[in-house]
This record gives sequence, structure tokens and C-alpha cells, in this order.
Amino acid sequence: MSDSNANMAGWLKLEVTNDSLQAYLSVVPPTSPDGEWPSLENAEELLRQEGINFGILEESVARVVQERIELRTLIAQGQPMVPGDDAELEFLFPTVKTRVNPKEMEDGRVDFREVSAIFNVKRDQVLVKKKPLTPGESGKDIRSREIPPKPGKDRSLIMGKNVVWSPDGLTVLATDDGEPTLVGNRLSVNRTYEVPGGVNFRSGNIDFLGNVIVRGNIDGGFSVKAEGDVTVYGNVEAGAVICSGNLAVYGGIIGQDKAEIRCEGDFSVYYIERATVDVGGNLIIRDAAMHSRISAGGSVTMQGRKGLLVGGICRAGEYVDTKVIGSRLGTVTEIEVGVNPRIRQELMKTEESLKEHLENLDKTSKILRLIDKDPTGQRSEMREKLSKTAAMLTLNISQLEKARDGLAEEIQGRYLNKGRVKVYDSIYPGVRVTIGKATMLVRDEIRHATLIYEAGEVVIQAYR
Repeated sequence: MSDSNANMAGWLKLEVTNDSLQAYLSVVPPTSPDGEWPSLENAEELLRQEGINFGILEESVARVVQERIELRTLIAQGQPMVPGDDAELEFLFPTVKTRVNPKEMEDGRVDFREVSAIFNVKRDQVLVKKKPLTPGESGKDIRSREIPPKPGKDRSLIMGKNVVWSPDGLTVLATDDGEPTLVGNRLSVNRTYEVPGGVNFRSGNIDFLGNVIVRGNIDGGFSVKAEGDVTVYGNVEAGAVICSGNLAVYGGIIGQDKAEIRCEGDFSVYYIERATVDVGGNLIIRDAAMHSRISAGGSVTMQGRKGLLVGGICRAGEYVDTKVIGSRLGTVTEIEVGVNPRIRQELMKTEESLKEHLENLDKTSKILRLIDKDPTGQRSEMREKLSKTAAMLTLNISQLEKARDGLAEEIQGRYLNKGRVKVYDSIYPGVRVTIGKATMLVRDEIRHATLIYEAGEVVIQAYR
């Protein structure tokens, strides 16, 4: 504020905002007609006295003085600081679990079993992207004083199991397969997925990259697929369980000729009835197996009170150890040991493919012979294509023969000596036992015995 002449002259009124970012100027008229009006020099001196030296709007200052403006007019504008942006987290998975709509099939029907909302992630998959806070930009007030910026607020997460920040701190990565969960501010990847009430219409089918625990039954028509282990504390009805690890079923398999069990590791169960079971490792049955198709890369052992294996077919890469095989009624029961079932199946596929290639090569060779007899020689292009086909078939046949011989050698050498059938109680008539390529059809009851392969035959020895 300035007062050029306290009695008569006009004067300049200067107002500065509390944050010193703006200054306003106005003219107070003289108190008499002869009074002197303030000049531009007066305004400039006033600004110097007040230390205002940044952001001065010189044209506005001149206009206020020259036009003798009495209204407050902006004549200096500082540079405000720019606050920083807050950090932001982008979650690449659903942070709130919701029940999905049933899956609609191609024919328009709805599969109410496909309602599971499991979100699977794999190791090294990005779960969260972070946009870091910004520090903001400094400002300057009309007295040239710096105004420090206000940085944005940071946002972070608590790292739980199987997650880690990347070295640059801009992403969160999974360190294992599983399901990501966010509880409060804690992020984890759960390696194990629990189904509290069993697998049914409420849970839908389960497909998980880690381990699965089912605290109940798996109802008919439903499936559980897991890249890890599966534990079922109830029964498996006419459904499916497929896992890459070990499988434990505390109840039984009530298959109704519809259940499918596939397990790459070991499998333990109380009983199996009318089901298809394919196990990469060892199979332990605590009570009985009835009218089922059983295949195990290792051994099949019956440990319970009954120890009954009756009906269907049971294949084991090594041995079968049980109490009773077959029944007094002569129920047809097949036992195959000493050959890994999966290697046998691979050998069969290889032999089928080899047969198909040989047939195709024969057909191709016959056509080539006919073309060679054509005196016109107008089929040279066709002959060239067929010659290439024949060469490719010949190469494939050579590779298939090599694979077949290798599989056959592995079957005869690696597993045959381990192949045996141990029966603590009885093998009843009607049971067919195959060890390697030797087969025995049991016509009279065999008790407390071990069956082995010897000199191309199935030989009965004492139980041991």
C-alpha cells in the first residue's frame, strides 16, 4: 500500500495473497480535483519496495495507472507448484471372487458344472503393474521464492507367499503356480485350493494349477483337474479326477462305469468299483477293487482286511500284491504285470503307425511303377511328388522301427524281472495272469503263492 500525498494526492493500493502467488493493484483517487494521480514510476517503486520481482504483468500495471482503474486488478502471477500424482496399482487378476455364469455350449444347452471362478496363474506371471508416484514440480511465488512440490502418495503391497516385486519395483511376479488372492493389503499366490463342501453344482468343476483339497465328495458328472496333488476326504462318484501329482481318496470310487481317474504320481484309495484308473506310480487300495480297468506304472497293493481284486482288468508295470483275486463264481479277471502299461500302449500306437506307413509306402510304390511304364512320360511332375512322398515315408518307417525296437527292449528288460503276482489267500479259477508275453489261465484254485516269469512261462512259487 502507498500513500503519495496523505492529504490530497491519489495513491496505489497493493494487495498480495497469503500464498504470495498473486498481487492485485488498484488506484485510490485524489481527495480533491487538483490532487495528483499516481504515476507508473510510483507503481514500479511500490513493487520494488514490496520485493515483487517475478511474474509481473507489466501491461496490466501500466493500464491500471494510465486508466486510473479503481477495481483491484491482477498485476503479478507466480508459478504454482504442481503436486505429484499418487502411485497406482493395476491388478491383473480379479481381486474379488465372483461366481461365473454357467457355460453355454454350442448346441445352446447350459453346463451348470462350469461355474468355478478359479483364476490360475503360472510362475513368473505378472500379477500387478505399478505406476509409481511422481514428485511434482516446484513453483515460484511473486517474490521469486521457490515453492517446493507436494509429492504423490505411495502405494505398496505386503508380499505374502509365492510373490515378489520385480527388481525395478514396477511389477509383482508369481514365484509359483496357483491362485492369486488379495486380503487387505497382502498379496499371495496360494499353491493349494480348498473346496470346503465337496465338488458339486455349488462349486462347479475344479481346474487348478496347484494342489486341490476336497473336503467332501466329488459328485457324479463333476471333475477335478490339478497340476499338483489332489486330496479327497469323501468319495468320488461317477466323475473324473485328473492330476499331475499324487492322489489320495479317503473314501472310495463309486464309478458306475463312468468314473475316470488319471494320476501321474501315486494313488491311495479305500476301494474302487466300476471305474477306469490310470496311475503313473504306485496304487494302494485299502479294501477292494471290483469290475474296474486299472493301470499302474509301478505296483498295485491291496492292504486292507478284504484285499479283494475281482472282475475287470488290472495292469501293473511291476507287481500286484493282494489277498484274493477273482471269486468262487469264476468271475473273469485279468492280471497283467511286468510291462509298464503306458509303454505297452505307446508300443501299440507305434506299431499301428508303422503299419499305416508301410501300407502307404506300398501304395505309393505301386503308383510309381505304373508311372514308369507310361511311354508318354507326361507324368514327371506327379512322379517327382510321389518320389518325395516315398522318401519321407521310408525315413518315417526307419524312425518308427527304431522306436518300436527300443520300446520292446525296454519292456523285456526293465520291467519283466520285476513282474510278479503275490496272493496271500487265493486266486480263483477264471483268472487270467499275463507276465510279459507269457499267459496262464487259472483252472484250479491257487493258494498262498507268488507267480513269476521264468523261461517263457508263468511259474507258481511259494508266497514270499
